[in-house]
Amino acid sequence: MNMDGICTLGNDYVFDQVVALLNSIEAIYGQKMPVCIYPYDENTDKLAAEVASRPQVTLYNDAVSMERWDNFAKAVWDTHPTASQIWEKVGSKGYHRFGTHRRYCAFDGPFDRFIYMDADTILMSNLDSIFAQLENNDCIVYDFQYKDLTHVYDVKSNKLRDVFSEERLNREIFCSGFYGSKKDLFPEEKRNKLINYLEKGEAEILYC
Repeated sequence: MNMDGICTLGNDYVFDQVVALLNSIEAIYGQKMPVCIYPYDENTDKLAAEVASRPQVTLYNDAVSMERWDNFAKAVWDTHPTASQIWEKVGSKGYHRFGTHRRYCAFDGPFDRFIYMDADTILMSNLDSIFAQLENNDCIVYDFQYKDLTHVYDVKSNKLRDVFSEERLNREIFCSGFYGSKKDLFPEEKRNKLINYLEKGEAEILYC
């Protein structure tokens, strides 16, 4: 039987938002819905204390998994021709907003099927229909990010429409703040394939 759950990304900086999200989930499911929080960074002392009082909630601590996705994120940005210069101009040292990728640890576990929700969102109804869609689909999204691509891709890149058709850009681009997916969707072979595409020049289309 599949293990379903809800996951989010956070640290003590967004503690109040995470608590609001957890409270909204409990308002719908009580303590029956498992929740996993992926740590944005090591600043999670308050979150850890809060999690200890909620038996259905865990703070992800798989160091191997987190290192795997940390390394993947670094490899992605190392392929970008101008990312480091852009970040330096805005006063960011090293990798900008490093930690946002930790949400991808959900592809390692602990849930077979999961719904990811940003920490600054709340749950308003049950998610049965979305989990049901995951019976026949690998990913479920619901938003309209394709109306403004500038937060996902560099729309000034001449390569953008070489990589994606206009039809796909007008229909398939989504925000990563809410989606449903499955465990083990991105094994090492697939991750390496993505890096290879970026190394061959596709990295320039990424928004940074």
